Amino acid sequence: MRTFTVDVAALDEEAFSLGDVIDICDAVDCAPEDLRPLLADDSAGTRRLKAMAAVAWVITRNDEPGLTLADVLAGRVTITGKAAEVDPTSAGEQTTPAGSEPG
Repeated sequence: MRTFTVDVAALDEEAFSLGDVIDICDAVDCAPEDLRPLLADDSAGTRRLKAMAAVAWVITRNDEPGLTLADVLAGRVTITGKAAEVDPTSAGEQTTPAGSEPG
């Protein structure tokens, strides 16, 4: 069984094309503005897992154009790291994690 790894802390949203974001959102039936909170929500259950699989699919298909979401779902997805906290009032800008001082 193939293993795909997603390091949530290393995700660079700017590396995704608009088409990538649409494909990920379509796979989990969420609006683009709901994607980051979904990926960060440890309690989102299978919806978060499917979102992580979709991220793994989009990242890996750059090197393997024939790869499908079904291929990833048939494998194993390992999730590492933790998403940066997002202040909902900052229009998507990252905030300083609790307990740390701004740079």
